[in-house]
Amino acid sequence: MAFGWGAPPLHGDRFVGFSDIHPLFLRSDDGTGYRIAPSRRKFFAPDSFSVQKPANGRRIFCFGGSTVQGRPFSSDTSFVKWLQLALQHVDADHSWEVVNCGGISYASYRLVPLLQECLGYDPDLFVICTGHNEFLEERSYSYIRDDSSVAGSILRAAHRSRAFTLLNSAVTTLRGNDDSPIERSVLPDEVSVLLDYQGGLAVYRRDDRWRTGVVRHFEDNLRRMLDLAAAHGVPAILMQPSSNLRDCPPFKSEHRSGLTSDERMQISGLRSKARE
Repeated sequence: MAFGWGAPPLHGDRFVGFSDIHPLFLRSDDGTGYRIAPSRRKFFAPDSFSVQKPANGRRIFCFGGSTVQGRPFSSDTSFVKWLQLALQHVDADHSWEVVNCGGISYASYRLVPLLQECLGYDPDLFVICTGHNEFLEERSYSYIRDDSSVAGSILRAAHRSRAFTLLNSAVTTLRGNDDSPIERSVLPDEVSVLLDYQGGLAVYRRDDRWRTGVVRHFEDNLRRMLDLAAAHGVPAILMQPSSNLRDCPPFKSEHRSGLTSDERMQISGLRSKARE
């Protein structure tokens, strides 16, 4: 559509907002490079790249959580560093900068502002590896209904179309902007993990409705990041995070509601037998 009218919004998060957003990178004192801001070092490992990308330079930003950063080891042992070393080995004709944007406990909704910022740093590729941290922070999705039906799928697809965006914008203008049915959760500027607080583990209960909201939000964030990258002509790769269920048992287990005393005793007996 001419002049970009009706283009689906790329910057708004339907589900959460933030009390503040600070840049991840700041210019170095000599002005020649960007480096991870000191105020962000609690969650990010030090990394840097040049302000002026060389003529033969290639710049890649890798986004994700502590897995991307390299935890439980250092960023020098992360796949980000190995990627840079491999590219330098197979293609020495180019200067490779592979920047580690992995934040401890960072979920997908916190990666979107980072990707938006990095669009201004002349990127050649985005690598996105996220999914481990989606349940760590408290948010509310009580207003979300189950739209897993065919009709719900059609509505979600329409939401990303230009015609729907134009119509929705016109209706919003006529009704006013303060009549939105969705009240977003406002999160602090940095991660606030429930498990870091006394009694945080007790907060985790099976909640299928909340899980539906988390999954929906996760899908939205992935689409937003891909749409942002595509709109700026930057290719993006999605990586599926590794999963090790054998050596990583659940940190919490609880009975479903409605179990009788006999059923609980039977489960306890079976668990003891399994341990033996």
